[in-house]
Amino acid sequence: MTDLIDDGFTTVPSALEPALSNLVLIKQIDTGRINGPRIIASGRVNLRGTPEEARAAIRAMAAQGIRFTAEMAVTPEPGATAQELAVLRVAVEEGKRDGVQVVVHAVSTPAMLGATEAGVRHQVHLPNKDFMSYDAARQIAGSGTIVLDLISFGAPLIDVFETDDVPRFRTGLAWPELIAGANRDEQGRPLGTGAAYTLINARRICELGNGLSCGRTGRQRHRCCLDASVGVRGPRRQDHRIPGLGQPIVPAQNSIRYYENVVAAQGGLAATRNFYRLFLVPAMGRTYTFDWFAALEEWVERGQAADVVLLANHIPPPGSDAQAATGPGLRAAVRCAFPVRLP
Repeated sequence: MTDLIDDGFTTVPSALEPALSNLVLIKQIDTGRINGPRIIASGRVNLRGTPEEARAAIRAMAAQGIRFTAEMAVTPEPGATAQELAVLRVAVEEGKRDGVQVVVHAVSTPAMLGATEAGVRHQVHLPNKDFMSYDAARQIAGSGTIVLDLISFGAPLIDVFETDDVPRFRTGLAWPELIAGANRDEQGRPLGTGAAYTLINARRICELGNGLSCGRTGRQRHRCCLDASVGVRGPRRQDHRIPGLGQPIVPAQNSIRYYENVVAAQGGLAATRNFYRLFLVPAMGRTYTFDWFAALEEWVERGQAADVVLLANHIPPPGSDAQAATGPGLRAAVRCAFPVRLP
């Protein structure tokens, strides 16, 4: 939780955990026992259960103040089952009545179409099992469905986890062998086709939905997303960013490329630094700590942007893996805003 705060996240949706776990965690954060961001709670509906069980689950969520279901995965191939669709229809119906938004995780065109026909208007993922037809994309976009696009799913990452020119999945595991739900041929060999499917399907749904069906509120902003450069067109009012990067889910190389794209779009480093500065901090959260919120407040409220930050040493517990990796001798470190380096 503290790592999320350090990395600048103030609100985090819980997409998979059961409702009780969500509520316990929220209480721990609200009472100050855990330092963490605001959690948007979710609850589960068993798609393999009965419609009446789904209705009861939605009502229970509403009674607990939960306004979103967790991501409910429907069968991708050959598509959502009749039982899943019957449960979804009732969940959507009850959700409208009780103010609970139903969210579905669908990774194939048949699965997305089935969920759409069942009344679901918020779907996570894009098809990574097939190329979506124009008619299917038009039906989904025309229904008003919002799709949280994942155009990078299944794309190979090279020289991110290791500098050995070996492609890996986003988890750092072998690509395409260990992609979650990897597409395979008749002999069971992994194909790695998911990345191509999601890229084309994102563009198709975006265009047929006039840019409003892919998790964005405007066509221009979504085009930026499809170009893998969200926000490079320019800052919004009071949009200041100081990412401190130390988590493997955001590889440093990706952050550098993103920053360089922003600099290019802004016409130079000077214009970019007016609203966006990047600090690269190895082992952030494990070895070093820094009050990024205070630095952001200084920038936004008093116009004092940081060029250099002094990082305090976070001393791991004795005998821990972190201590073995970092050693006890480090006490502080200085980091400059990218691309400046200390001599």
